Amino acid sequence: MSTFLQSTDYRMWMLIQEGYSSPSREINGIKTEVAFIEWTFDERDLAQLNAKCLNCFFCALKSEDYMRVSTCKTGKEIWDKLCITYEGTNEVKQSRLNFLLHDYKLFRMKPHESISDMYTRFTQIVTSLHALGKELSNYEKVNKILRCLPSSYDAKITAITESKDLNTYSIDNLLGSLIAYEQGVNQRNLDAGEKKKEKTIALKAHKSDSESSGSESDEVAFITRQFKRFLRKKQRHHQNWRKGKDNKYVKGSSDVVCFDCRKPGHVKADCPTLQDHSSKEKEKGEEKAKSRKDKKKIQRGF
Repeated sequence: MSTFLQSTDYRMWMLIQEGYSSPSREINGIKTEVAFIEWTFDERDLAQLNAKCLNCFFCALKSEDYMRVSTCKTGKEIWDKLCITYEGTNEVKQSRLNFLLHDYKLFRMKPHESISDMYTRFTQIVTSLHALGKELSNYEKVNKILRCLPSSYDAKITAITESKDLNTYSIDNLLGSLIAYEQGVNQRNLDAGEKKKEKTIALKAHKSDSESSGSESDEVAFITRQFKRFLRKKQRHHQNWRKGKDNKYVKGSSDVVCFDCRKPGHVKADCPTLQDHSSKEKEKGEEKAKSRKDKKKIQRGF
């Protein structure tokens, strides 16, 4: 607002600083306002300048602020009321100043924050301090920016402090140097990330091939196990079949019942009882035949 008033007419700003009062005369020790017709040229010029100042305020302020200052008669009254409204009293100003100084003291660059974003926050604090009357020298601001940087900027900080005079080194040059360094670091990190990504992709491809090869090996091993299991089962079946044939007993045929002896586990053709009986009958037949032959021999002898 001060810039706007100064650009319109700098005398208005001086009138706000010094204040304005209507022309008056002291008669018999009593101060009395003078009629307009008796004003001098300079008094008329100051009155017109005050009216111009009031008009600038009334046209620039929003409706809420206009209602606060509409009864004011001079530009200084309006200015003082606006200062109290937006800046507070001296106690409020001092309190805000203390908070800002605390923020300035603890100011640090945040993780993953760019130099530009950091400087934007820094500027807001410095501007607020300036509005409350706290001026910071160029050395203080440059030194504070260097001290708020993270450890990744240590090499750059050392180079600047050793090669530059911080009393005359401008903020703009400092920012340009830091931004250039930041871009270089980001590019190197980007290149390293790309290389790491390529290695990761290659590792995944190799792992995928290994897993595929391992999967095929597992399938071959599984088929081999199944085939061996089939061979063992076949061999056991053959052995059981041979055992059943030799012993006239078939394993696993407990549900078969012999038609002759009515015992389970075999059929009539393999029945041991029937075979024993047949053997005995055969032996008896052979004995009878032998006895008949012997009798015939005896009869022939007589």
